[in-house]
Amino acid sequence: SESKDEPMVITSELTAPDSSINSVELKWKLRFPSERYASITKNTLDVDKEVFDNKIQRIIQVEKDYLLISYTCHKSDVKNMRSAVSSFFESIKLISETMKELG
Repeated sequence: SESKDEPMVITSELTAPDSSINSVELKWKLRFPSERYASITKNTLDVDKEVFDNKIQRIIQVEKDYLLISYTCHKSDVKNMRSAVSSFFESIKLISETMKELG
């Protein structure tokens, strides 16, 4: 059962490389209880720069009560992107738990 207090993945998309494409892009939307919570999350995440900043591009935007996330990297850096995305979701979990506790 989903709680309105928890973010929820609405859509996700992975553009996998073929022989003529050199980059991989992963996109998804997370829904929050309100635009305020989505904005707080974005602002908190913006402070943390990517560890692989020179290899991975992360874009985070707020659209109403959704957080729109995009990660892009060269196809040779997919392992680094996997680590970055895993860390990103750990941060989302911590931010969400903190907002839930503080209201």
